[in-house]
Amino acid sequence: MAPAEPTQTPHSRADRWVQVIALLLVLAAASWIAAATVQRQRVRRVPSDTAGSRFGVPLEQRRAIFDLVTGKALRWRAEVRRRVPDNPYYRELEFHLRLRRFVRRLARAKSLDPTQVWLIVDEGIRRHWKTPRGKGFEPVIEPVKPGTRW
Repeated sequence: MAPAEPTQTPHSRADRWVQVIALLLVLAAASWIAAATVQRQRVRRVPSDTAGSRFGVPLEQRRAIFDLVTGKALRWRAEVRRRVPDNPYYRELEFHLRLRRFVRRLARAKSLDPTQVWLIVDEGIRRHWKTPRGKGFEPVIEPVKPGTRW
């Protein structure tokens, strides 16, 4: 007895194409819904300088922001040095993580972009504004080797 030959009717091939097209439509709809629901990050431009402001922020507010950031930075630098005395790499990592989080929170609280806050800190360093402790802020990073363990 000879083996039965597979029979393929025109309907089964058409059914397969319908299934493929239906699957593609479902995938397209799902990707469109996913793209529509994912919140896009807005790119905010730093406002241009005017007669009374720089980076869109008046001088008094820039000085206050600089005082807040440098006051925290000086305190955290000493605190992290006490907490992690033997590993400069982790000390720098911890310090800059705290600073970055603080700048983001401060920017959100003041309705600014974090870039504006960093530009204000940069301006204060370059112009040698005094910190809350009465001296200039020294932007120092210790040269370190990455840690061998995580």
